[in-house]
Amino acid sequence: GEAHHPVLDSASITVSEVRVAPDLKNATAYVMPLAGSNKEAVMEALAESAPQIRHLLARKVTLKFMPRVHFKLDTSYE
Repeated sequence: GEAHHPVLDSASITVSEVRVAPDLKNATAYVMPLAGSNKEAVMEALAESAPQIRHLLARKVTLKFMPRVHFKLDTSYE
């Protein structure tokens, strides 16, 4: 609810894994919408909201650098 995006407000998203680069500049979050529904719209909304999500994470996590977050669809469940 903090991202303020209509698609994300109504979606349940599972984050299965987050890989952070050794220099802490980039992170890749592997996500899957609940039951795999509306994948394209959710991935688009996450890409649009990535800077805002990074800002929200920076408030909650103490790191030297807050990585830029990139979202990829997790296909390991299929």
